[in-house]
Amino acid sequence: MNQEAAVVVSQSGQNVRLYIEKKISCSGCQEKSKCGAQTVAASAQPRMLEIQTDLTLRAGDTVVVQIPDGYLTSIAMVVYAVPIFGFMVGLLIGMTLLPEGSALQDMMVLAFGFLGGYVSWIAAQHQVKRIEQTQQPLITANFGQIIHKQHL
Repeated sequence: MNQEAAVVVSQSGQNVRLYIEKKISCSGCQEKSKCGAQTVAASAQPRMLEIQTDLTLRAGDTVVVQIPDGYLTSIAMVVYAVPIFGFMVGLLIGMTLLPEGSALQDMMVLAFGFLGGYVSWIAAQHQVKRIEQTQQPLITANFGQIIHKQHL
């Protein structure tokens, strides 16, 4: 699991919006000289993250967030790869169903591609929700104080 420092931007009910400042550690931190993640992390832009928690936090609080390994990568793969794959499958379906030589064949094949991409995009959104439910990042510390397991 990766741990990152974050600043609370806002809280609405159980939803907390966080601004991630910098990387604290990762599972390969003993490999700093060989790890490309350290180089990428040093040049990476700060990012926003929204998670759910039972804790009451205020805007400006500094917290430590524990992010499961592969969480952001798996979401990115689903969001980008699934719709592209659906687009290509739609193109193939359109090419096999429509007769060759028709005047609007190219336009209809493209329409099938967009339809496949759209359906896949909707499926990807459901998959992202499933990933977010099973691999939810956790707030493990607030102002340097460890949060007890009963809150997690």
